Amino acid sequence: MKVVFDYLNEYANDVDFNGQSHLIFEIPIEENIVVYAKISNQEALKARAIGSSSYSVSANTTYNYTLTLNNIVGTGDTTVYTVNYTTGDPVSSGKDAYRLTVNKVSIKGTAPSGYSLGNNDTCIGNTNGNLIVDTGGYIKYTRVLWADKTVNFNKVSLGSVVGSKVVVDYSYDVN
Repeated sequence: MKVVFDYLNEYANDVDFNGQSHLIFEIPIEENIVVYAKISNQEALKARAIGSSSYSVSANTTYNYTLTLNNIVGTGDTTVYTVNYTTGDPVSSGKDAYRLTVNKVSIKGTAPSGYSLGNNDTCIGNTNGNLIVDTGGYIKYTRVLWADKTVNFNKVSLGSVVGSKVVVDYSYDVN
């Protein structure tokens, strides 16, 4: 093992990961013996983001909220998270905050070079039909020799507030 660590100390300390989540080194130990060492890029393993935005809405209308993420897996990828929802009647007379019903959540992606699209799944929280509705999901990008990457939409929360507004709070990470 000393040979492996000496090799990595010499060649891997200042290596440029070039946006990759990890690199694999082929380390010659003896004649006809090679050890493969996988070094992870700790900075690329967990990319996280949290954001918020608000939109004007009207009662009894259907809308689409779309969050588009570009180049978060590699170069040239696009991930699109879409929530189709309907506003209801005002919660109480004279108030312009509406019950929200999420009809559908979808995640679509365009994989970067070297990756292909894997599984994806979405969910709608059990608060559907209330002032605040939580959604979430994930999409996986797969790669044959390198690590797969998954974009997790931990929480995309839609909340109706007085003033005929819907506030969307979201968080996602890539690992």
